[in-house]
Amino acid sequence: MYDNFIRCGKLKQKKSSEISSSGFGIGFETLDRDCFDPEKCYDKVAELGVKWIRIQSGWCKTEKTEGVYDFEWLDKIVDNLISRGLIPWLDIGYGNKIYIEDCSHPTGVGFAPIYSERAKTGWKNYVIKLVEHFKDRITYYEIWNEPDGNYYWKPYGPNGTELGAFTAETARIIRSVQPDAVIFGGVMAEGFRPRAMTFLIKALEAGMADEIDYVTYHRYTYIPENGSGTFTKTALSLLENYPRKIGIIQGETGCPSSNEGFGAMSKMPWTEERQAKYLLRQLIADIGSGVKFTSYFTTVDIPNYPGRNGDGDYAYFGILRGGDYSQKPSYYALQNLCSLFSNDAKQRVLPVTAFVKEPEKHDGDYYDMENPEHLRLYTFERDNNAIAVAYWNPVNLLSQTYDGTISVWCAKNPGNYKLINPLTGEIFDIPESMILRPDENVIEFAHMPLKEYPLIIANEDFISN
Repeated sequence: MYDNFIRCGKLKQKKSSEISSSGFGIGFETLDRDCFDPEKCYDKVAELGVKWIRIQSGWCKTEKTEGVYDFEWLDKIVDNLISRGLIPWLDIGYGNKIYIEDCSHPTGVGFAPIYSERAKTGWKNYVIKLVEHFKDRITYYEIWNEPDGNYYWKPYGPNGTELGAFTAETARIIRSVQPDAVIFGGVMAEGFRPRAMTFLIKALEAGMADEIDYVTYHRYTYIPENGSGTFTKTALSLLENYPRKIGIIQGETGCPSSNEGFGAMSKMPWTEERQAKYLLRQLIADIGSGVKFTSYFTTVDIPNYPGRNGDGDYAYFGILRGGDYSQKPSYYALQNLCSLFSNDAKQRVLPVTAFVKEPEKHDGDYYDMENPEHLRLYTFERDNNAIAVAYWNPVNLLSQTYDGTISVWCAKNPGNYKLINPLTGEIFDIPESMILRPDENVIEFAHMPLKEYPLIIANEDFISN
């Protein structure tokens, strides 16, 4: 694929402490259930260059005796992450068996504390103590986890109206202690699919719209970017109907790296390479669709995942391997994205398009790619007007690869362009024979390689920022 290209370098990696902002995060979930050793992860996560990191607050782990709160375990995690330049955000969720009758899960997973006055009071007191303890270190709080699923809103099943009232009340409790807190709500397992949108509307109408700053959603789909643009635009349009300005965050997404194990989309022919390609496609589609940031699930494989009905099998969702905590290809793919899109890089609609062009005719005879609407192309810009164009053919990663060409037309022409492979971090010079300038205001990149994972055309000012 790169026969005509000369490798001229690799992306320079940046630690989280070296960047001011980023659209990428990583999950640090399940530490409330002691599922991995965070000490083996801190430095490797910081070396990724991600900025956002999701933690579950662990009511059951913190309050084992009524009225006695021990935050020492969570202090260590929060302080270690902050010291490395990361921004932890707390998911406050799950019940506590000392307050909830018939709580069948030992860590209260999924049991909502709303069906008795005792549970409501226990929850309120816990949230107050949590926010009082962390208000000088934590600004971002997410309320509950996947309440639109039967496993995480027990015992009676999902109810958007209940969730909306619960979220609104919890947000008010948080802000009574920390007025400047930023609140995430929704946290929907179904993403923005129609069923989830119906659930979301009920929650918003029940008071949630008056209290939250962002709606978070989760996405687990075999074709990673399917619906991401359409569903996200629909959600943003819906949220514009409410007086409070509400944005969106993709709070959890990913795929396994093995065809064994437990969890979403397991028992399918995943490999570590496919996981890396999935990550690239999903996260670029996310930041290209208007989210504040996107969070990948998760940091490390979980050998005995605490599933919906108790302990499960090995979950291969990590970018680090379980056992030895070594890096998978997906780790380096995420590191490359963080390097390239750090600081002031933002999604922008730019005058860029792609098309297939007859190889022997560089001066005309364009024709459309088969199903051209399925080609994925996202454009980004920095404050210095430097731009980047990410593109790929979204075939099914579980059954297909793709090796073709595409031409890219651009009405902006600042600087010297390079081709980047974010899977490896390699940077290539684009041969002069493939760079056409039919007009002083137009540049064309003819017959650029097209793969089933993103390649990126960017000018040097975008790369070096």
